[in-house]
Amino acid sequence: MAKSQLGLDEDTYRCLLRRVTGLDSSAKMSTAQRNDVIAELVRLGFKDRDRKDGRRVFKGEPKNSKRDDVMSKIRALLTDAGREWAYAHSMAKHMFKSDRLEWLSPEQLHKLMVALQVDANRRKRSQSQ
Repeated sequence: MAKSQLGLDEDTYRCLLRRVTGLDSSAKMSTAQRNDVIAELVRLGFKDRDRKDGRRVFKGEPKNSKRDDVMSKIRALLTDAGREWAYAHSMAKHMFKSDRLEWLSPEQLHKLMVALQVDANRRKRSQSQ
């Protein structure tokens, strides 16, 4: 997304990655290195998100998109379980090798929500016994 917004070709983008992290692939980077790359892209003019009410708004999606609905459900499941967002991020890392929910595809995000719902159902059954 940043590459196209800034008009970077593939070679320029790979050079930027190497300059910032010493690696030429984001798949090989740690979370800290990815954050360094994002910071550099933002410094160069990339607008990765609009902040409204502290929430991330994804470009190109309608305000009431399915993704927003899934994120709302995840928020509700975490709240009911008394868990923090860090728990969902750690699930994303465990399930999909992705450090952030924002980086998940819609299908992966849905699977994570289903896993949280299964956990909620188990907790409800164990409390009723």
